[in-house]
Amino acid sequence: MPADVFSLLYLLSALPGILCLFGVLYNYVCRLRDGSDMAVPLLDQNFLNFMPGIDRRELEELLTDEERWTCIVCAFGNLATDATCNLCGAPPTTNLDDVTLTSRQRTARRRRQWTRRINDDGNVQWVQQGDPSQLNTAWRIFSTVDHSSLVVVEEHIDGMTTRPINQWPDMSKTELQLHCVAVEDDNVDGSTTMLGVQLTQTSWESLVAVSHLTFSSKYAWFLQHIAAMRVPFSQTHLQIKADRSRLFEDAVTELLDLKGPLRCAVARHQFEGEAAIDAGAVQREWYTLVSHAFLAPERQLFQVTNRSDNSYFVASHCSDVDDSRGDLFRVVGRFIGRALLDGQVIPMHLNPIVFNAILGLPIVFEDLEDFDPTVCKSLAYVLECDNVDELALTFSASTVDGDGAMVQVDLIENGRQIAVENHNRVDFVQAMVRHLIFGRVERHLAGLIQGLYDIVPPELLLVFDHKELELILCGLPVVDVVDWKLNTVTTANLRNHQVTDWFWQVVEAMESRDQGKLLQISTGASRVPVQGFKGLTSYDGRICYFTLKGVKYKVGAYPVVHACFNRIDLPLYPTKELLEDALRMLLLSDPTGFNTV
Repeated sequence: MPADVFSLLYLLSALPGILCLFGVLYNYVCRLRDGSDMAVPLLDQNFLNFMPGIDRRELEELLTDEERWTCIVCAFGNLATDATCNLCGAPPTTNLDDVTLTSRQRTARRRRQWTRRINDDGNVQWVQQGDPSQLNTAWRIFSTVDHSSLVVVEEHIDGMTTRPINQWPDMSKTELQLHCVAVEDDNVDGSTTMLGVQLTQTSWESLVAVSHLTFSSKYAWFLQHIAAMRVPFSQTHLQIKADRSRLFEDAVTELLDLKGPLRCAVARHQFEGEAAIDAGAVQREWYTLVSHAFLAPERQLFQVTNRSDNSYFVASHCSDVDDSRGDLFRVVGRFIGRALLDGQVIPMHLNPIVFNAILGLPIVFEDLEDFDPTVCKSLAYVLECDNVDELALTFSASTVDGDGAMVQVDLIENGRQIAVENHNRVDFVQAMVRHLIFGRVERHLAGLIQGLYDIVPPELLLVFDHKELELILCGLPVVDVVDWKLNTVTTANLRNHQVTDWFWQVVEAMESRDQGKLLQISTGASRVPVQGFKGLTSYDGRICYFTLKGVKYKVGAYPVVHACFNRIDLPLYPTKELLEDALRMLLLSDPTGFNTV
């Protein structure tokens, strides 16, 4: 049966559920309009009984057929209500002839540069779209592992495995060997996963078909299979307790110890000495704080290489520090995998080259702009200048060692003794690119990739491009107040009340940093999920909209936050100035901790 038929069958199979969910949402909207169900008793249950009762997968299925506009810059499909592209930030009125693209937009525009295709011989290959690279070369990062212990898994009609976790191979004692080879950009093999597994032709036909669907359809597909991987809470679950003073160390210990079914078990989080029960916000805060801990300069795990987007790449000097760093990067990979599994968005803006490596996407010279625009321009000059001899270059590179000292390393054997001349400058640039994106970080990049795939099967991610994966992992980069307002539940006493209008006027006037802080204070997360504010959830993964509950005003009263339920109890202030002062004081508070509410 052709792959497109498989895809059609899969989409049709979800139709009855979509219709059922539409009925649930219709009922919900009717109750919102009526307002009769907004009685006080429901408020005592933190509005959970008043939510639509669906999860993100069901929500995404409902959104599949919503009206959308396609971004002219990056070809991403955005909902009609989106004021700018969720992927690149361009407005729908953008004219490519009249604008200079930002770094973010140029990166997003290159996202579909490579797509997998099945040729007439049935072989899976990467096909390059658009103009070929200046060097006519692509670097392919791939891995090899010992597959003798891997379980042969059953294939399903959609070509994807929904195997229970005890059938997903535990590779905790297996070391991933990463390789980076330069190949001609018109002949790049794409027939293996990032674990070096050769899938059957039937599986590839289905996966390639899914990869060509819209992002919304792919995301719904991804969420379905992620849900199938979860181990039932009654079977086993994780209790993660963290000491705020030892957050990094505790996270490393917990993630390194994940084995077997625990890798995909439901987790409940708690901070030592704090009374809050994890109904969602504690977990969201844990992910936010651990993300910051991994990226902290004192950890020396990551460094900003691209100042135009402040994205993080594996620190070049960490390979010289100590071998235990390999375990730390495996922990980072597992952390990312668990974030994807738990549906958490994290402030971990990794460099596009890292996402390319995770997905096994070919990398070309032009992608070096995403890594470091200055280095990219310098190497482009080496290729284009009239006489490269005058630059006095050798086949070597400067790097910083673990002690912070600048050292020279060879790009090829005896490279420091080989001058770069016009006849070998292409070889020099190729060697330098490989060194920058792979050679100096090979072991730790391998650890990160293996850690991720300890948790999530690579088949689940290979249908996405690198910008789509970043969107799923990191969420939306800015807070859209219009979307926030549209997806907020309010109590009856706030309906048509001037305090509601004042609240949104104050939020709209805030700087983006303060909007993000208010989001973190009221929900526990500093980023908006990929589905926008309609995708906010509770502890059980069910949709839990942001809620404003009106409460009686008393002199000196401040808003009370219930982050686990995405809720603010808002006093009915008599003036806008009092409300503005109260929110300003709220923003001065520490957005972390659950001692008071």
